[in-house]
Amino acid sequence: MLIRRSFAALASSEVYDVAIVGAGMVGAAVAALLRSNAFTADMRIAIIDQQPPPMELTVSQYPDMRVSTITPANMQLLQQTGAWQELAQLAPTFQHMQVWEHAGSGFISWQASDIGHPHMGCVVENRLLQAALLRAAKAGSSSSSSSSEGCLDFICSGTVKALRLPGSGSQASVPPLAGSTTGGTTGSTAGSTTGGTGGSTGGSTSGSLAELQLADGSSLHCRLVVAADGARSRVREMAGLRTVGWSYNQRGLVASVATAEPSDTAWQRFLPTGPLALLPVRGGFSNVVWTVPPEMARQLEGLSSSQFADAVNDALQPDPATFSSSSSSSAGTPSAFRSGIAPLDAAAAAAASALQQLGGPLGGAVLGQLLNPGGALGFGGEAGQGSYWRRPPLVEGWVGSSPKSFPLQLQHSGRYVAPRLALVGDAAHSIHPMAGQGVNLGLGDAAALAETLAHARELGRDLGDLALLQSRYEAPRQRANMTMIAALEVLWRGFGVQAGLAGAARSAGLGLLNGVGPVKNRIMQYAMGLTQ
Repeated sequence: MLIRRSFAALASSEVYDVAIVGAGMVGAAVAALLRSNAFTADMRIAIIDQQPPPMELTVSQYPDMRVSTITPANMQLLQQTGAWQELAQLAPTFQHMQVWEHAGSGFISWQASDIGHPHMGCVVENRLLQAALLRAAKAGSSSSSSSSEGCLDFICSGTVKALRLPGSGSQASVPPLAGSTTGGTTGSTAGSTTGGTGGSTGGSTSGSLAELQLADGSSLHCRLVVAADGARSRVREMAGLRTVGWSYNQRGLVASVATAEPSDTAWQRFLPTGPLALLPVRGGFSNVVWTVPPEMARQLEGLSSSQFADAVNDALQPDPATFSSSSSSSAGTPSAFRSGIAPLDAAAAAAASALQQLGGPLGGAVLGQLLNPGGALGFGGEAGQGSYWRRPPLVEGWVGSSPKSFPLQLQHSGRYVAPRLALVGDAAHSIHPMAGQGVNLGLGDAAALAETLAHARELGRDLGDLALLQSRYEAPRQRANMTMIAALEVLWRGFGVQAGLAGAARSAGLGLLNGVGPVKNRIMQYAMGLTQ
């Protein structure tokens, strides 16, 4: 396998099977998965990014503040690529999760052992996950039994300035280049210039190739472009694929912190300003993810280490008299059901209206599936034993770099594919970090797309066939992603800022759910990726 750092050495006639724009975690996962599959290991793949990606697993004294929670299902995916072997000692698993409200004594506690699983997932630094996946992609072809060499080229300092795609369902020559002024989130379409948004739902595109033009004037042709370039995807904009979404008018503040003792639990508390999570990371440290209003984010970013510890502890530590360490919450009663769960119907109704805007008929359908008794999170079954309360560890201060924040938004692309184009990760959907599912959804995209391309290779079909991409990649991933978006919207509108539900009612609802074992375990299995 050949690794090249510059585009200068590439022949002008060279054609790639797949060109991945964006060397982040999801783009790297696509490459690693393709390299680990016998049907696709000999592909000619290019990874294009504006700067050289990290290729070494350099471990700093303190964990990075940007981390991701990885589900057991995606930990298996990392094992499949070979990346997990290097990450296993750098990504501690956690066995428990506890969620509670700022008002009242209601809480819900999950334990992996309740469903016979050794852990609920792991927390890994984004930089280390990215490097491990890129290293796995680089090493992948060496283990392939294919007689064809294949190649993996890193095209660094590669800013995409223009994209050319075949016309919808056309097998004619490639149309003129579409510049970066085409399409985007404003709702305009690229028309016949870019193809893929004109309504065609099938047809082969084997008669022409996609072309990417880079800032240095060079270009490359490929059978499939994979847009993995984030929520502000230039490739998506150039293809004219529209997005719908909204801002939460909140910021996600992150920090690495030292705690009084190490933890094997993921903690989350719903506060009037937004949810606060404390996650275990390597070295016995923890990571704070705190959703706050913009003005509060600016204040927290300016605090000293000890001041920040005081702020987190004030927000996370409960009144000692509120909870009992040996008994479950008393909120799980019929009256709690009426005052806690029933008002969530209002949140579900608000979420349904929003999801109709976001995903059309699919948005409403997945929410109905999610909430009814036959759905993924349907309520039913006999009441179980409530789990006991755990006190979160005291935070001693931030370590490494001071806290940083970023704006929070929900964004969803109406289409994930066009002829010779597929969106993955944040380029297709970006969500609230409340449940730590963003990267997990992106890894799900990567796995589904890699499986689709392996299927195409196995059957001798064109990699850029629109009908194939729609049926085997776009349709199942849109349903999976919209289901998670629906669940998060219900949570956000029921427990989020200015949700309209009394804190005591929300607390009672959590207490009730904590006492219904079958329902609670079903939610846990779904969030862990162990069931659909």
